[in-house]
Amino acid sequence: MEIDLEPEEWNTIKELLNILGPFAEATQYLGSSKYVSVSFIYPIIYDLKRKFKPFATTDNVNLNTKNDAFEDEVIPEDDNGEIIETNSSQRYIKVKHPQNCSGLIQKIKGSLYNALNHYWKVDEMEIMIATILDPRTKKMQFGDDNLYERTKEELAYRYSLIKTEVSDENSNNEQSESSISQVNLNQTYKRNYISTLFKKNVTNNEEELESYFNESQIDWDANPFEWWNMYKSKFPILSNLAKKYLCISATSTPSERLFSDAGNTMTVKRTSLNQNLFERMVILKKNVNYLDNIWAENSI
Repeated sequence: MEIDLEPEEWNTIKELLNILGPFAEATQYLGSSKYVSVSFIYPIIYDLKRKFKPFATTDNVNLNTKNDAFEDEVIPEDDNGEIIETNSSQRYIKVKHPQNCSGLIQKIKGSLYNALNHYWKVDEMEIMIATILDPRTKKMQFGDDNLYERTKEELAYRYSLIKTEVSDENSNNEQSESSISQVNLNQTYKRNYISTLFKKNVTNNEEELESYFNESQIDWDANPFEWWNMYKSKFPILSNLAKKYLCISATSTPSERLFSDAGNTMTVKRTSLNQNLFERMVILKKNVNYLDNIWAENSI
């Protein structure tokens, strides 16, 4: 069937490509599992909100129903142009007839903006912590100063918790050392002096947070894990926090891929596959690119 679109309809399609393009790119980027993506969630969301914020109030689309921005334009008709009375929920549109595109682009933009505000009402602090721990996005230039300060305060609080745990662990280790067999005074003096010296130079944790924020942001396409590995001795506690939060997946897409891989492995011809062997096969399939060799050394 041939569809002859009017110039106005072609122009609308071109404008829709410009509108939906950023959503497609963001979806593809956040759905990957080959790089850190969680820290880019809010920069993308905030930018899309700014991009599609309407200049005037628009009619809200009820996001709890199946209605969308095109609903008013879809009218069931027969070949004579008469409206069809039907109880069916199926929607009809006469594709050979020109559609009314007047105001449609602004309505779609308004609907997208309302949807972003509906599904992202509250800033999730876990994601904000991941964002500020990413050396690519730590300045949080997408948000306001209030959001930035709240996130810094929360990071400082979580930092202090780990710092307390580390201090307690070090204290217990020191007590264990002092309870070991007796040593002469000279050895005791050396041990206390040397340990104090290194504690001043290495574990000056009071300045760790401030020093991290004074570091320059890195390029958006750099690897934050490589950066943290390079600076882990300078930021020992923050580097552990970064490993905890930056490994979070931005979307459920990677886990859905894992289910697909598991289904392709456990086929109808492999229903008797041992559970441990099955788990190992799936792990190897997902990580084979990171292994030099999957065989044991003595088996080659």
